[in-house]
Amino acid sequence: MAVQDFFHSGRLVKQVNHSINALIHEKQFHLYDLKKYVSLQRIEYQLQNSVLQKRISDFQNNIEHEICSNMSNTFWKRKHVVDLPYEDNFSEKQKPTKARPIQMNAKLEQYCRLEIQDLESKSLI
Repeated sequence: MAVQDFFHSGRLVKQVNHSINALIHEKQFHLYDLKKYVSLQRIEYQLQNSVLQKRISDFQNNIEHEICSNMSNTFWKRKHVVDLPYEDNFSEKQKPTKARPIQMNAKLEQYCRLEIQDLESKSLI
């Protein structure tokens, strides 16, 4: 009956119109879901490539060595040049500071020795 009315009047009954819209929306969502699935399958297939796996492994080792190590050298390769303005009548005595000498106890001395040994073993000093 609703179909016959459509062909005679050219208008859809509201229930049929809503049903068609819901069906279209459902199919659009299903299509989007399939696109995501195909994209993930493509990525998974590309990750099987041994050349790409080697590059990822090299990159991971580089991150572990340069960034995540105990004594990171990531920022050592950069050179910063600082130009200080020249000031007449400047002397070191005029520099404000709150530095004061401290007494080194045995625990602090042992800690410093271990740090120096660690840096020497890594050939950093």
